[in-house]
Amino acid sequence: MKRIAALIAVLALMLGLAACTANDEKKPVKTVAMETVKDAVCEVALADGMEELNADYVSRMLKLNDGDYDSCYAAISSVSISINEFGVFKAKDAAQAAEIESALNKYLEYRREIWMDEYLPNEYPKLENASVHKEGLYVCYFILDDDTSAAALKAFEGCFES
Repeated sequence: MKRIAALIAVLALMLGLAACTANDEKKPVKTVAMETVKDAVCEVALADGMEELNADYVSRMLKLNDGDYDSCYAAISSVSISINEFGVFKAKDAAQAAEIESALNKYLEYRREIWMDEYLPNEYPKLENASVHKEGLYVCYFILDDDTSAAALKAFEGCFES
């Protein structure tokens, strides 16, 4: 009797999870051009002294090669007294978006692990509070001060509002 009750409980849980997954997949994703998302984020996040990251940096440091995303824009501070950095990636499909999200989270984790406390201690809070966000096929990351990061996230999310 206990086995039957346990089996029924497991089946109910599986059906509940399947229903939640089905609802998530049905959620409509607004189609937005990469240029629109890039421009919205750059308007608030791109500061003087920042330059676009090249494909070599993206491949070597973020572990994302050309085929791992549809398009991307990322920028980093070229000024040695700032660690400002951000990026926006567009995936080809939902599975690739999840892979990009994972790669960016690993990148931020790696950056935190190699941080030297004596190197620009006032900049560390940017890295400590760095974040990755996903919306549909788009994934972004921010290593910015809190206000700029919040504004960049608002700009990013605003691209997908109806």
